[in-house]
Amino acid sequence: MGERSFFVDPGAIQGQRAEIAGPVARQIGRVLRLRPGDAIELLDNSGFVYAARLAEVARDLVRADVLERRHPDTEPRIREKRRTRFYGMGGGAGGSSGSAASRDKTGDRF
Repeated sequence: MGERSFFVDPGAIQGQRAEIAGPVARQIGRVLRLRPGDAIELLDNSGFVYAARLAEVARDLVRADVLERRHPDTEPRIREKRRTRFYGMGGGAGGSSGSAASRDKTGDRF
């Protein structure tokens, strides 16, 4: 990781080759001044990350060789905390009959 990442149009990546045009190409070549041989990552909204190496950098067109297609390294999804309801049995120190207390899986009240 550590390469610069760019969002591209879905049709920009064709097999082992990527052609990037427009504002993204200008940012790569003019603003960031990346050169052939530099490593980049491409995202095309397909759910994959493409590792690529710049092959040609022109004013409004950049060509890159796609080296690898992989799933992105992301954080795992957060699971919701499960809640369980306990009902009192009545008469004891824990509460009156029919009272309800919400507890999480560890038994802590909330």
